[in-house]
Amino acid sequence: MLSNSVSACLLCHTEVLTKNFKRHYEIQHSLIQFDLKKYESVYSLFKAKAIGKETHKRTTTQRIDSFFQKAKKPRLESTIETTDECTNTNAQIQCENASSLSTGTSITLPSTIIISTQQLNDNDNLRFNDFQTMKSKAEYNTNSSIIGGKHDILDTCSSQPQSIADEQCESYHKDMTNKNDEIQFIVPNAEEGVTQRVLVGAKLKVLLDIDLVTLIGRSCDEYVSDEVFLTETREQLSDMKEKITKILEICDEQLQIIETSADIGYLRKRMVPLDPGIQSSRKYNRSELRYLVENGPYRPVVKVYPKDESMRKSTNRFTSKWYDEYTFLEYSDSTNAAYCFVCRLFGSGPGWEQGEDAWTKGGKKGKLDKHFNSKSHHASIQKYLNFKLIHNNVDMMLDKNLQEMEQNQIQQSMTNQTAITMLIDCARFLMRQNLAFRGDNDEDSNFFQIVNFLAKYNPVMAKWLQGRKNRPYKIHYMSNDSQNEFIKLLGGKVQVDNLNEIRKSIFYSVMADTTPDFSRKEMFSICIRYCSENLEPKERLISIKEVVTKTGSGLSKAIINELNDLELDCERLISQSYDYANNMSGRWNGVQAKLSEHLGRNIIYIPCQAHRSNTVIKHSCSSLEVAKLFSVLQSLYNYFTSSTKRLSLLNEKYKSNIFALIPKTTSTPRWSATFKSLKAVYESYVEILAALSDIVDDDGSYFDKESRSEADILLDNIKKFEFLSNLIFMKNVMANTNSLTTILQKQELDLITASEIMSVTVSLLKTMRNDDESLHNVIKLSEKISVKNGIDPDLEFSVKHRRRKPPRRIDDNPNTAHQFTRQSYCIKNYREVLDNLILGYSEVIKNIEGNVKSISKLLPSRLSSFDIKDAQIVSDMVRIKHHELLLSEIHILTKSESFTDNVTKVRDLATIINQSKQHYPNLFIAYSFLLSLPVTVASNERSFSRLKLIKNRLRSTMGDERLFHLILCPIERDTLDSQCVTELAKIWEKNKHRRMPLASFF
Repeated sequence: MLSNSVSACLLCHTEVLTKNFKRHYEIQHSLIQFDLKKYESVYSLFKAKAIGKETHKRTTTQRIDSFFQKAKKPRLESTIETTDECTNTNAQIQCENASSLSTGTSITLPSTIIISTQQLNDNDNLRFNDFQTMKSKAEYNTNSSIIGGKHDILDTCSSQPQSIADEQCESYHKDMTNKNDEIQFIVPNAEEGVTQRVLVGAKLKVLLDIDLVTLIGRSCDEYVSDEVFLTETREQLSDMKEKITKILEICDEQLQIIETSADIGYLRKRMVPLDPGIQSSRKYNRSELRYLVENGPYRPVVKVYPKDESMRKSTNRFTSKWYDEYTFLEYSDSTNAAYCFVCRLFGSGPGWEQGEDAWTKGGKKGKLDKHFNSKSHHASIQKYLNFKLIHNNVDMMLDKNLQEMEQNQIQQSMTNQTAITMLIDCARFLMRQNLAFRGDNDEDSNFFQIVNFLAKYNPVMAKWLQGRKNRPYKIHYMSNDSQNEFIKLLGGKVQVDNLNEIRKSIFYSVMADTTPDFSRKEMFSICIRYCSENLEPKERLISIKEVVTKTGSGLSKAIINELNDLELDCERLISQSYDYANNMSGRWNGVQAKLSEHLGRNIIYIPCQAHRSNTVIKHSCSSLEVAKLFSVLQSLYNYFTSSTKRLSLLNEKYKSNIFALIPKTTSTPRWSATFKSLKAVYESYVEILAALSDIVDDDGSYFDKESRSEADILLDNIKKFEFLSNLIFMKNVMANTNSLTTILQKQELDLITASEIMSVTVSLLKTMRNDDESLHNVIKLSEKISVKNGIDPDLEFSVKHRRRKPPRRIDDNPNTAHQFTRQSYCIKNYREVLDNLILGYSEVIKNIEGNVKSISKLLPSRLSSFDIKDAQIVSDMVRIKHHELLLSEIHILTKSESFTDNVTKVRDLATIINQSKQHYPNLFIAYSFLLSLPVTVASNERSFSRLKLIKNRLRSTMGDERLFHLILCPIERDTLDSQCVTELAKIWEKNKHRRMPLASFF
């Protein structure tokens, strides 16, 4: 039967059954998608050849025997064979497109038509129906075989007189000699390289069509003797052998070029879309299946997936959480639908049926669970596993060229992967160190320079840069767009990892603050404090973007919207922390009030303790003497730092004192600035006096009159006993408060421990206040320094604080009125400052105790007094159902061997609970709640510091998303450093269709 006949494929010369030709064409010659028009054009010629083979019943030797029997001559032993013939000389040609063939060149023999390849190429619309009744004499350039050409001549010669046969042979020979320029390939849309193929085909055509026809014609001549015929045959065959040898050399050269050229198969695979929504119902060939299996399910991750508006409830949407639950689940951006990866590739329909609406009808536990537990799905999985086992299938194992091509692809992909990982690492380095990526031009940018630096010592990177011109589209992935992709990749991965960790926590708190940036935009920073699975408190930046409104209601809505966009459950939000601004901390219209109002429940408000401490210090320094001290300190800073001449003079004086410090400003918002300013002037007091004296004594040759006048005023202000005594006293006081403020900024600090540290600070301040000896020592040290620098303390005090007697109408004995001494006056001022500090810190501690209530008794030193009432209060706060179980766990913990006197900190006790959390489940929840309570908004302030470094006058126009990623990475360095660059490269490759593969996909 015709379906079981074998013929050579016109494109690759492979022997193929007629019934299997379509599958062969799809696998080997289909590029992006199956082209029916081109397939029918090629198949029609293939089937015509198959028909010729099927109907031909006699070989060339049989025809020669028949000829010699009629000529009564002995049989010539010939081994000439034919490839394609059509022998029915009485058939009539019926062609629907006969008119289209009339313009082509044809040679008409009796009952025979030879159709040139020019006609076939000019008529791409030929179909198999055109050849059903036509005995075609088609020619194919690769083997140059004439379908029905040579052997129909033999038929004609055997049935007609010899003169007619000679005339036909000569006519055919002459015509074919003049038609060599019409030889073309029957390959639609042939690519480059066809010139060599045409050359080889032309040589074969001349070789076979002319030489063999002449030889066969001589065999028909009865006047040629056997000896002459055999001699000529030998000469012709020898000449053919030389020509065939040359053609074989040309073929070998071209094959060598093809093997080392770009991989066309790879280009074909790269054009297969990964998105399941694109051509979801098509069938893939083996190479395409291998490419898709290597890439795995298509799983784009976005912040918010689009809703399905066709459903009654428009809240239905896809979620990336399902990726973890269903191994082969994939999502299409183009169709907004879920698909089954294995069923799409290896199933006949279940993947599509379940994928279109499985997640929108019936919910996650509906059709998704039903499909992924179905028999058809498991059958597809088995086919998928079998396909992976035969990844290097029989074709690949038998074809050395394919094996070598595959190895070259793997080697090239490994080079690509190494280069991309190095580029990502370069981007990570620049982001981590707050360095700009770009410069005045690409070559001078930091990114290009660091890559070029690596290329000097790394051969892979050097090869990558040198081979840029040889790659498709000259890709190098160092452009501005590629740099932005790397920034987005790193920042996005850090953000995703942080959010995943936050989602696993039991509770979390929100901290927010605002600040203007360099471009005068109000930037709103949001941080989250939570407790990890190991009971470690952590604070993460989740957002920083511009806000238009600064009202309490507007900012609270912005916080809620951001939490919803990041898929953070607001039900687990337990507390909030802001600074002391009215719009943030207002009791009625502040963010802290509006957030509770919008969520419909009370959210604990804990003011920033560092801001509270700074406020307490500011209010305690409201006395006239202390206020004047800080004013003089700021004036000193402004005077010396505003002029390079004055500062250089001061530096010259500093050479004699290794402990001397440049004056610091007191107006900076940093909480430790006040203490640093006091310390700098105290350590450099003598050098500052000398510098000011030199400026005042200058004759005007170096400093102008205005500078000398300001120096004289400053010298008069600091060369006083009152200034020195207040400077020394406030330095000692600020040393204690600065230590407190520094400790409060630590992330691992919990609210109860912060309260304990404040209590210790208050105790130190009380001790200082009641210790007369220490206060007198401050006065004595001030007197010593004053005398050493030519200052008379008593004279100064007597001038400013002379004795004033009350009038006799008020006091009959004015001589007995109380008179302040210099020591008593100083001590009174000292104690006034200390009293204000003690009162302020005591109020802060009281507010903390009111916020945490009985949870403060979770401090290790207070657990012994924890009773049933405290257990009830704590259980209500942290949502524990049975408070009796909490109390029992506390009793068991306090009596365990691990609870010793050395356990004094909450973090130490949390470590013990974490090690045995299966025994203390309720205590684990309670301490998670405690450690999730914020202490300060220092993390927000750190983000603003990064903002000032990144968004400066040279980088003031970047968008919020890029700015956020550049700020996030240097802040979250632990998460950034933990990223695997190989995984990042894999994510980068899957983000969109790349023009090259990476090693992770082979």
